[in-house]
Formats: sequence, C-alpha cells, structure tokens
Amino acid sequence: MALFRAGKVKQAILCFESIVQDSAGSQHDEAWRMLGACHAENDEDKRAIHCLNTALDCDPYNLEALLALGTSYVNELNSIKALETLRTWVAHNPRYQGMEVTVDEYSDGSLMDEV
Repeated sequence: MALFRAGKVKQAILCFESIVQDSAGSQHDEAWRMLGACHAENDEDKRAIHCLNTALDCDPYNLEALLALGTSYVNELNSIKALETLRTWVAHNPRYQGMEVTVDEYSDGSLMDEV
C-alpha cells in the first residue's frame, strides 16, 4: 500500500499481482481491492471492475470495494450496475443501519428517474 500512497501505481500493481497470484485459493480481498484501486487510478476501469468483483467474491461486505466498484461502473457508463452496487454499499454500511432502501415501483432502474 505504501507504493500506491506514494503514487508509484505501476510498481504497486506488480506487488499486488504477485500477492494474488502467489496465493491461489486463499482469500486476499484487500490485495484484490488494492489492485482494483490501482487499475482505477490508471483509468483502466474494466480491469478495476474485474479485481473489485474478485475482492467481493472473497468478502461481499467489503465497503471500500463496493464503493470503488460502483465508481468504476459509473466511469464505464453502466448506470444500472452502478446503482445496484451503490445500493448494496448503503445496505451493508453500518452508518446507514436502519435506513431502508426502497424500490420505486414506477422506476425503470435507470438514473434518469432523478431528472
């Protein structure tokens, strides 16, 4: 993480790739999340989405991975997946515990409902 924080994203990618490759079958959701963050930082959102989904396969309650995944879906103009992911983030976030996410029966699921 120090390489990522220092802005050395390419070197950080190599380190995180090494971690996830060396530990096949092991749960390294944080390494996958950080690899996704590195790809997102490089504007490689498709790669970021793959890594973040893998992180969520390991830990479906990883709030940072959910938020980053929602952001990458927005960047890829996938509003339906972005909205679904961000709703999941709200549902799992303890700060919003007790807040009910309701589905609008008149909604088509797009973000255009807000306009």
